[in-house]
Amino acid sequence: MGAASTIALLVAIVVIVAVVTLISDDTGDSLPVLLDDTDDSLPVLLTDFIEEAKAGSVEFVEVDGLDIEFKLIGDANETTFRTKMEKGDTIRELLRDAGIATEDFPPVKLKP
Repeated sequence: MGAASTIALLVAIVVIVAVVTLISDDTGDSLPVLLDDTDDSLPVLLTDFIEEAKAGSVEFVEVDGLDIEFKLIGDANETTFRTKMEKGDTIRELLRDAGIATEDFPPVKLKP
């Protein structure tokens, strides 16, 4: 095996480990699962969602367990963004802890 082949193999292993780490990380500060081709939503960091919510830019939020999907007000492309909460968090706790007053929460729909 030549040096180029060895380097290519090592790069492939590093990429696989990085993808597995992203998929299995539930901290909320990493990108959610990136390999779901059936989902047209765009993955973002949890902190991005919080900043958009603080700015009053979130049109609505849909929560399914730890998964958060949201749209932004005035987004001509109507992009749906997605992220994950940390285990044990609720969407209301997350928004309240971010300093957002209850009356300023975006509309939230909880999936059963």
